[in-house]
Parts: sequence; C-alpha cells; structure tokens
Amino acid sequence: MQHPHICFGIVSIFLFLCEILIALCFHNNFIRFHFGDILVVILLYALLRTILPVSIWKKMHTRTISLWIPILMLFSVIVECMQALHIVELLGLSSNSTASLIIGTSFDWVDLLCYFSGCIVLCLLEWIENRFLNTFSDSDEKVK
Repeated sequence: MQHPHICFGIVSIFLFLCEILIALCFHNNFIRFHFGDILVVILLYALLRTILPVSIWKKMHTRTISLWIPILMLFSVIVECMQALHIVELLGLSSNSTASLIIGTSFDWVDLLCYFSGCIVLCLLEWIENRFLNTFSDSDEKVK
C-alpha cells in the first residue's frame, strides 16, 4: 500500500477551512450556496486523493480523466435527492444543526449545476495535471 498524497491532504484541510469560513461568515447567496457547492465537490475529490493508495487511484484512471469524478457527481446527485426526500427529518436530525448543515435540508436544481461545475473544474485540473505534470506516465511504477 502506497502513501497518500500529502499535498492533497493539505488542500483538503484548506478547502475544509474555506467551507467553514463560508458557512460562518458569508451570507451572500452566491458565495454561500453556489460557490460552496462547487468547492465541496473539489474537497471530496481532494479527500479521496488523500486517503486512497496511489495504486487504487490509478486503477480508476483513464487516459483523460479519473473515473472518480463521475462517481463524485453521482454521490452529489444522491445526496441532493435525499434532500428532496427530507432525509434529515426522516432520520430525526432536524434539531441537529450540524447534520442539517452537512446533509442539507432542501433540494435545488441549481445545486446539481454547481456540483456539475465542480466536476468540470476537476476534469480541467486533471487534464492539466496529466498534460503538464505527467502524473500517470508510463515511467511510473506499474499498477499491481
């Protein structure tokens, strides 16, 4: 098992702190509700890159983008659909503000567009990484 990328761990911590800052300090609808949704997809991606061994990450990577990005989009859609079903209320967590904040309490089509935008940003970043940094070149050690 190879070590996770430390730089993605640092990025994860930074993005998590940004999300907390946005939740606590920004009451602007665009920044809090839309930009925060874009960032959360990028945060989840960075967390995956932090905790998954490189060998597993490479197995789910094609020549262009990681297959983890569509998985993140699917996860985001599932969470948003659970919000439409009022999952927080069904689980009896309505009075728990932390659970309500993390899971969310209302469905919005715009949120899905924000998650998709975050995935587009990730695709662009992966393209840059693969094109210019040669992260997954043939000279890397072979995936087991």
